[in-house]
Amino acid sequence: MSLSLTRRLQSLQAAHKATLALIEQLQSFDPEREHSADLEARLTEDLKAARGRFRRAQLQAKKRADDAKRKEREALFRRKDSGSRRATQAPVRERLTADELARNASDDVTRALRRTHDLLSANLAQSQFAQQTLDESQSALKTLSESYGGTTDLLKASRGLVGQLVRSNKSDSWYLQTAFYLMAITIAWLVFRRWLYGPLWWLVFLPLKLGWKGTALLIGSGGAGAGGRGGVIVATPSAAATTTRPTTRSGFPVNAPGVVFKSMALPAKGAGWGGPAQPPLQPPSVSVETMVDKVGKMLDEAQTATFDINNLGDEERRQQEEQPRNSLKRMMEIDTNRDRRKDEL
Repeated sequence: MSLSLTRRLQSLQAAHKATLALIEQLQSFDPEREHSADLEARLTEDLKAARGRFRRAQLQAKKRADDAKRKEREALFRRKDSGSRRATQAPVRERLTADELARNASDDVTRALRRTHDLLSANLAQSQFAQQTLDESQSALKTLSESYGGTTDLLKASRGLVGQLVRSNKSDSWYLQTAFYLMAITIAWLVFRRWLYGPLWWLVFLPLKLGWKGTALLIGSGGAGAGGRGGVIVATPSAAATTTRPTTRSGFPVNAPGVVFKSMALPAKGAGWGGPAQPPLQPPSVSVETMVDKVGKMLDEAQTATFDINNLGDEERRQQEEQPRNSLKRMMEIDTNRDRRKDEL
């Protein structure tokens, strides 16, 4: 009986150790740590109480066994005393009948059976108490396993919920970062546009632009002066030519309806697409007076060949204005008054 109780106690200890191991594993989860600690403390107290009850039952069984042994020794001593008395009273017992002897023997057997019954009753009570303790421990372990099963399900659900929350947190953080970057870029653009664009335009870009345009104009005027030396341009002014030329809104000059221009071809300079650059042509060795005379003759011939547009009638002038201009004809049109001033200089 004691061996079975010891084995059951060992099984309870093993179950308690397994429970402690499970509790230690569950302690890693923060939300259920306090609950697991309470369960562990409760199970520890239950195990201590079960051990105390088992120890008390063992002590009671031992005490009862000692009492039974003491009673048995007392009974043996009584038998010895009764044997000595019987020896002294042998003549008297010899006088007893067979029925009396049988009755005395049956009494002795009855007393021995009663003592055995008492011992068995005590052991049975101990075993019943141990069985009750084991049943309570098993029910507690079942309840604990059920609670652990519910805790495991709760932890699985919590794990899925935590994963979903982490994913949603990542997406929300990405959206927030994108919105923050867009807002920062918008604020930076507004600050630049409101406060920095004007000063930078007036202090940096506009001076650079003006300097670039001035440099381009200087380079263009220098190139135009150098190109004007390579040939002679002669234009035939009309009688109604004015000193000023009309311009459009963009600043480009336009031809007046009553002005006649004459174009001349200029010799090309540089390599171009034909091949290497040719050296500039040397002017013919003629005197200045002869060239001036030729130019004067050409001007006189042009004046005699042209006619005054102002003398035309209204209908003829309207017809000339309505005639379409040839857009494919490319001519170099130069103001005659300006060319005349250049010739005079």
